[in-house]
Amino acid sequence: MDKESINVLKQIIKDELNPINQKLDNMDDKLDRIEKRVNATFEQTAGLSEFRIESNEKFDNVNNDIKDLRAELSYTNITASKNRIDIEKIKNVINSNQ
Repeated sequence: MDKESINVLKQIIKDELNPINQKLDNMDDKLDRIEKRVNATFEQTAGLSEFRIESNEKFDNVNNDIKDLRAELSYTNITASKNRIDIEKIKNVINSNQ
């Protein structure tokens, strides 16, 4: 083969490969965009997971506070009932001494 034939063949191969190279470039661009979206999704997921953990901790604290308040309210009701009984006893003693 002479040089001119080789150059012609090289040009033909380049011309044939050109559309393939363009498609590969397009695929690279698409893969880059997909990778950016995946990275953004991972970041958002991490943020949401962190928010979920913090929210659950706060809800646990609120639930514990509510349990404590209920216990205190129950104790307060018992004490108030005892005080009412004591007040009635004192009233009865006062009324019976008059």
